[in-house]
Amino acid sequence: MTNTQVLKNSPESSGQGSAAKPERVLSDIEFNQFDLPESIMAGLRDAGFTQCTPIQADTLPLVLAGRDVAGQARTGTGKTAAFLLAIFKSLVNDRNPEQAGRDPCRLSETARPAG
Repeated sequence: MTNTQVLKNSPESSGQGSAAKPERVLSDIEFNQFDLPESIMAGLRDAGFTQCTPIQADTLPLVLAGRDVAGQARTGTGKTAAFLLAIFKSLVNDRNPEQAGRDPCRLSETARPAG
């Protein structure tokens, strides 16, 4: 289990804005701790992402090692990004780009209807 910190999105979360945003919970694990290609790291930095969420910190080491993972976390916590980072790494490192996308890949999101 990773250490986490809660970041409040100001000014909205302080009641000063018109719509309150949920708090962001980040782990103490940074993306640069993983063996990700520089092109992916540049994209993460450009998008303002430096630290993993807890679900990303727990699953990235496994998916980057090629392991199957099932995880459960709230909407908006970065589950899809964790799986996509592993897929992007595989595509960037593919030594045979003509074959890229021909291997089967199964990405399954599930959602319950609100109500």
